[in-house]
Order: sequence, then C-alpha cells, then structure tokens
Amino acid sequence: RFHAVIVGINRYNDPGTTPLQGCVNDALLFHDYLIHDLCVPANQITLLLSPTGDERIPFSYATPTRENILNAICDLHDNPNIKPDDSIIIFYAGHGQSYPAAETSYTPLNTGSIEAISPADRNTSKSNADGTKGIVVDISDRELNVILGEIAKNKCPNITLVLDC
Repeated sequence: RFHAVIVGINRYNDPGTTPLQGCVNDALLFHDYLIHDLCVPANQITLLLSPTGDERIPFSYATPTRENILNAICDLHDNPNIKPDDSIIIFYAGHGQSYPAAETSYTPLNTGSIEAISPADRNTSKSNADGTKGIVVDISDRELNVILGEIAKNKCPNITLVLDC
C-alpha cells in the first residue's frame, strides 16, 4: 500500500522568486501515475499545487505553503491507516535553495551547506504567535530529516523522497 504527498509549485507569492513552468504538470503526471498505474486510492494522496494561470487545470487544491507542506508530511506520522509495511512517497517539484551552514560551537568546521525546498509563500511576511512579524523561510533538509526520521522510526520505514528542484 502506498501513501503520498505530492507538491507542485509554478508560482511563488514572493515577486523576487522566478516563476517556473512544468512543476504543477509534473506533479499531476506523478499523481496520475500513482492512481492509474499503481492503483493508489485518491484518498491516500495529498496534492498541494500552486496556480499556474492555465485555466484548463482546476485549482481546488490546497496551496503548497510552508505550513501546508509540513502539515501534510507530519500527517503521515499521525495517520492510523498507515501500517509499518506500507510505503510512503513524497514528491516535490519546485525551487530548491542552498545555504552555507553556519559554524557554531556544537557543529564542526566545514559543515557544508544546507539544502532546502521552497514553499509557495517563501520570503513573505507572517505573524508569529507572540505578535511579532517574521518572514516565511524555506524548508531545510535538516527539518525534513527530523520529520522523516520520526516517521521512519515510529510509523513506517519505507519512505521515498523525490525532489525535482
């Protein structure tokens, strides 16, 4: 049995982030592959898509914001229908980023870079719980590693991550 989260982002809320072409189409093609070729029930797939401006594609999907992407992945951990021998697929098509890792007292020198995927609302303002303003940041590989590690340890170790960025 398969469970999937599919994300496709062509357009970003941040005017400084270049729009992409084809990411939503790739996500929809992967969705169709899961449903038609692998016979995955639609209710076992979460689809997060950004608008493309193409009226032929209906957009009644949840927007791939940082919060929605992380919630969709975290929901895999809490889903009672996912069993240890099931498989989880996470597919992302959109921008990716790379940042130099900061040197700190608890990390060794030359820690390399931090890779990240970019949610549709990256670099936009947000209100924090304490009433202050902040900026929506990308989702780092380190964040994904922690979340997927918890899913693998406590729920299902069969996780495939496909990143087209």
